[in-house]
Amino acid sequence: MIGSFVVVTLIAAASSLALSNPSMFSFSGVVPAATAQCVDALAPSLPPPAVVPSGVEGFHAAWYGQSGYATLCPGHQSNVVVAYYNSGTRAWVAGRPGETAFLGTSGPVPGQDRSSVLGGDGTHGSPNTNWPSYGRAAMQPVPYVGPGQVAWFEFTVQAPPAPGNYQLALRPLIEGVTWMEDFGVSFDVTVVADPDAISVTPGSALTMFDQASRLYSLQLSGAALTGCVDLAFIDAATSDAGGSFRGSPSSLAGGGAIRRTADLSSAAVFTTINTSAADASLIQCVPVPPDGRVEFTIEALSRDAVVRPIAFHDLDGDGALHLDPTGQPLEPVGTGGTTRFITPEAGAGPD
Repeated sequence: MIGSFVVVTLIAAASSLALSNPSMFSFSGVVPAATAQCVDALAPSLPPPAVVPSGVEGFHAAWYGQSGYATLCPGHQSNVVVAYYNSGTRAWVAGRPGETAFLGTSGPVPGQDRSSVLGGDGTHGSPNTNWPSYGRAAMQPVPYVGPGQVAWFEFTVQAPPAPGNYQLALRPLIEGVTWMEDFGVSFDVTVVADPDAISVTPGSALTMFDQASRLYSLQLSGAALTGCVDLAFIDAATSDAGGSFRGSPSSLAGGGAIRRTADLSSAAVFTTINTSAADASLIQCVPVPPDGRVEFTIEALSRDAVVRPIAFHDLDGDGALHLDPTGQPLEPVGTGGTTRFITPEAGAGPD
């Protein structure tokens, strides 16, 4: 596979010159103001090969370089350029039936002519990033790309809301006539969580008696402001300073892969949420008010509990925080400071 992306935009232009200017594949992101604190990144562009075929009878294309791999924040958009050399003997002519070149979706992900979560026209489950159709990322924008000339295809893709790795495979075609060569071109998009999307304060540790309660504040911003959040607990020892969580295998996911979810704790309960009474260790789908602020109190349910409250954007609504193989969360999450509940006879007093 060649390339890796989170958001893609393609421009097609013709030239008989080789792609020698790396800036042709420069990154141009569109960052929503609501999540501007999350930082996008772009790897170096991929240069064209030293030798490409030419003069092959009929319609043919050879990959000729592209923008570098990208890491994007949820909801962010970016432009990506992919170049193809017309290695055949037939010209690509825009607007002429049976002679117009497109970039189409291909396999393995999402599959030939299938819609993608990274871009589309807003139909068949695709986001609207102004593609010609859900299965066509771009059409040649110049009238004529002759044999021996290069076309630069540009299209826009948008990072899905859930952190993770996403792939968009692409292949050129002459619409209604033939798919051209498959060079395994793809954009593997890494979507990273916005570290400031969900914050839980205080973040400091506190020791208190079992009968006492502690007040926390939850602040949401950006994409997390939509919908609702889940409130849960983890044992304090199961989360490290690097933001990873201890997890266990859960139910089978699509394709037979085992999903990992964070180990949640039932050693404490939420007693109030924005002054409304509560009495559970897991509260699903807490409504997010317009200002994004939620206050809640917690109390111990087990003796000598040591817990941390978490709030996460439960993207699939299953009441579980999903993790990657390293324990990093795949859903936006905020973690509050540790609360240690002690019994009076334990000998140590509260903070």
